[in-house]
Formats: sequence, structure tokens, C-alpha cells
Amino acid sequence: MQNHFNKKQPTFNPKLRMMTTKIFVSILFSLSVVTIIYQGKPTLDKTLESISDSYWITKGNNKFGAYKISEVSHRNVAHIKTSNEGLELRISTDIDSLELLLLPNDTIPIEIYPRERKTPSTIKIIGIPSKPIKHRLSFLDKSKQSKFQYEYPVLTADYMSLLMETYHLEAIQKDAKTDIEILTAVTSWAHRQWNHDGGNVPSKADTHTILQEVAQGKNFRCVEYSIVISELMQALGYQARVLGLKRKECETMLTSAGHAVAEVFLPELNKWVFADGQFNAIPFLDGKPLNAVEFQDALTEDASTQRLQVQNTEIPFEEYAEWVYPYLHYFDFKVQFKDTSVTQNSLMLVPLKERSPKYFQKKWGVGNCLYTSNISDFYAKP
Repeated sequence: MQNHFNKKQPTFNPKLRMMTTKIFVSILFSLSVVTIIYQGKPTLDKTLESISDSYWITKGNNKFGAYKISEVSHRNVAHIKTSNEGLELRISTDIDSLELLLLPNDTIPIEIYPRERKTPSTIKIIGIPSKPIKHRLSFLDKSKQSKFQYEYPVLTADYMSLLMETYHLEAIQKDAKTDIEILTAVTSWAHRQWNHDGGNVPSKADTHTILQEVAQGKNFRCVEYSIVISELMQALGYQARVLGLKRKECETMLTSAGHAVAEVFLPELNKWVFADGQFNAIPFLDGKPLNAVEFQDALTEDASTQRLQVQNTEIPFEEYAEWVYPYLHYFDFKVQFKDTSVTQNSLMLVPLKERSPKYFQKKWGVGNCLYTSNISDFYAKP
């Protein structure tokens, strides 16, 4: 029988115990560090570290630009033209970089962690097609009678007098002899008042407030150019509206999914006419001014520059046409319906067989909107 009590017992080693304790403490410390790092892990798949607040976008030796991270989040956007197949880019900081494939109409968010800041900043790289893909829009029969009765918000007589006197509207249009010449003069005047800033909003959305704040040195968006043109033309006796233009991808794009212009009804021509104050642009086909849907149709037809022209724009026709074309898909404006049972306060023209967008840039609704595919609803004569 084996005597277990006589079996030799292991000898206690103090050095071994100390070493084991150190290893255990080291493991605990490492786990704590990992936990801390994990808690601060970036929320996006694509992240960069930096020392400064700058980053660069390049393709090979071609540098698209150096960008400064803004504390205003919606300004941290870079628009890069791509081919239809996409573009391979490198996004670099002073200590880090990553490569990505940017597709047209794609938005890629990237988190940058500057060491001098407590929180990261999200930048967005947006792919702009180098040549927009043409798409024909179709609507219900133009001869079909409109089923909606509506009117536009009316400016008070006192407010129109204020605009006439404060901004010398008689002087602005003194050399104009026709309706289209008056619209051209007002559009050019509005265009010259400030430099475009897509991230700045006035304290109130009316011409007098906008121009008062412009006098203080502020710049504003395309929306504000359109408000000024619309209200000045109303003060001169015309029906006018601010027209929202939205891209086909307006629900899924994170930014740059819309543009705003004015449309004015010119009695001499018996039609609505498109006026883009940001670019000082009024489109003409065979010498006749166009509304927004006619402009889209003419661009889709690829009419020659001899037939299709944009009056007064300060950039080349081809460049403006390429830029504005993707926005000519959905069209909407604010309105007051005479039928009190209609609760909506805006009307959107939606091409046939297209979905009616409910959201804009993933974050916002399109508003209390009534949808139609009947072009007669949208271009009803006053």
C-alpha cells in the first residue's frame, strides 16, 4: 500500500510567486488599457489620426486639394468628380492615410482624430459624375386640366413698398422694356449682392432680412438668391415662387442633394420662366426662355449650344449644364391650396414611374407635401 503521507511535497518558491503576481497584474493592466481603447473606438469603419486639422485628397501625383477641418460639421465636405466607374483616391493627414474607391453619387464618411481635439470630426467625400447620365422625364398629358386650385403666399402692400423704396427697384429695371428683360435685370442684381455660401442661413427667410444681413458682411445659399428674386419680382407685380430642385438620389445622399432657383410667370410670354440667382442663369431654347422641366428636357435632348443657351451666366454653358442637370429631377414649391380639406402646404412634381420622396438627405422630411405627376398641376397659370 502506497504511503501518501511520505510522498515528497513541492518546495514553496517565493521568487516564482512574485513573478506570477507580476504577470497577473500585467495582464489586468493590459485588459484595462484594451477596455479603455475599445470604449474610445471610432464609430466609423474608415478612420484617420492626425496632428493638425488638415487633410489632403490625391490620386497618384494629382492633388485635388488641401482641406481644413471645420468645427461646423456640414462644411466638412469635399466634392470630387469621378468617372462612371469611380475613382481610386488616397485621403491623407500628416501622420496617416487610407485608400478608397469613390463611386459617382456616393458619399463616404471618414472620422479624423486630431490629437489637439477631444472629439473626432467626420468629413464626407462625395463623388460627382464627370458627365451626368441623361434620363428622360415623363409626366401626364400636358393638356390635362389641373385638378388643384391654389394661390401663393401674398406679400403685404407695405412690405412691397419697403422693397421698392429701399432697394430702388425702379432703377434696377429702368432699361428693361419687356418682362424677360425685367427678370434678367433682377436676377443679375440679386446675383451681385453676395458670394455664395452653402452653409449660412439668415435669421429670417425674407428679402429685407437677407439683404440687411448681407450689408453686415454675411453670405448665403442658393435658397436666399431665389427668395430675393421671387420677392422683388412680386413687388414689381409678377407672380413668382422659390422652386426646389432635388436629385433622384435625394433620399439617400447625405449632402448636396438639392438646389433652389426662382420661377416667375411672365404675362407677355404666358409662361413660367426659370431664373438661377446663384449662377445668374436663365435658359433659352431657340431664343425662348424655359421653365425648369423644359430646361431638363432640352438638356436631355442634348440641344446644340446654338439652340440652347444660358443667358448671363458667369461660367461656361457646358460647365453649368453639367452641374445643374442632376438636380432637375424632382421639383417643388410652397403653396396655399384653396380647398381647405387639403392640409399640405407644398406641391411636388414627380416623374411617372418614380417614387415620391419622403425624406431629404436621410435626416429631414420633404415637408407637408402633396405629390403630382400632372405637369398642368405644377405649371397652372395664375
